[in-house]
Amino acid sequence: MRFVPLLGYVALSVAVFVRNGVPLADDRVIAWLVGGLLCTCVALRVDRWRRLLVDWLPLAAALTAYDVLRGTFGGHVPIHWRQQPWVDDHVFGVVPTVWLQQRLWDASHLHWWDYATVLTYLSYFLVTPVTLAVLWLRRPEIFRRFVILLVGLWFSALAFFTLTPSTPPWLAGGEGKIGPVTRLVGPVSAHLPFLDPSVLWERGVRLANDLAAFPSLHEAMTILLAVMLWPLAGRRWRVLLVLYPLAMAFSLVYTGEHYVVDLAGGGLLVAAVVAVERFVVRLRSTDGAELAHLGSPGRARALGTDDQPAVCAGAAHDWV
Repeated sequence: MRFVPLLGYVALSVAVFVRNGVPLADDRVIAWLVGGLLCTCVALRVDRWRRLLVDWLPLAAALTAYDVLRGTFGGHVPIHWRQQPWVDDHVFGVVPTVWLQQRLWDASHLHWWDYATVLTYLSYFLVTPVTLAVLWLRRPEIFRRFVILLVGLWFSALAFFTLTPSTPPWLAGGEGKIGPVTRLVGPVSAHLPFLDPSVLWERGVRLANDLAAFPSLHEAMTILLAVMLWPLAGRRWRVLLVLYPLAMAFSLVYTGEHYVVDLAGGGLLVAAVVAVERFVVRLRSTDGAELAHLGSPGRARALGTDDQPAVCAGAAHDWV
């Protein structure tokens, strides 16, 4: 009987997905996953269901705040468009997005690589949340660290989007600032009936920031996913963890969403966020070790305060 809710949830999900397509909007994906996790906990008799909302609500709140702030703060300072194509052109001799679309894109006929690149692009909206759900069940300590790094990544990127808004290739191409570029996600995803990007596009009008180009959060989150799963993966899976960010990078450039320099910026942002998180963890570990040392009986006797633990604890607190 305990499997009945899970089976019913899966059946209902399949029916909804067949009718409306797989949802891609962040809020709907998280709500769907939380419901699935609750049913899974019941089926497997996992007691952690009591922590479900406690663990996932902060993530949902942070994501909502990020979306709202990104749409609210975008475009209120001078917009940059020259730097990114200049760097790409000087590194590669051409603007890669323009070069790729001139050779691979045909608006009158979609090829397999058009579908593959757009599906890779859209996988961003599902792969990380689903991975978080699995980690919540199997490795909760990694889930918590992943959430912390994600929130740090979102709001670090938000600072760039707010202070240095920049034009993506599809917008620069449409304005004639670089060669012609088509934003491929829209016309290609229209031929993918099993996906439901409608809320995503509606949301894009209200909350998304078309000037949130540098650094690429798409590429940054893909790289962070590989970093988090690397210690858990075997050799074969590690190959996929390398290939996925590379495939995402190609997709982002070919579909007109980002310049190559945006992808490099996303990688550097991940490195910075991970470095800061590790520094904070080491700092807290050092402080905790020093507090434990100061509060130890041997240390208390050396200070002549073994019979005054409260005073010793207060002194340790003041020292920190």
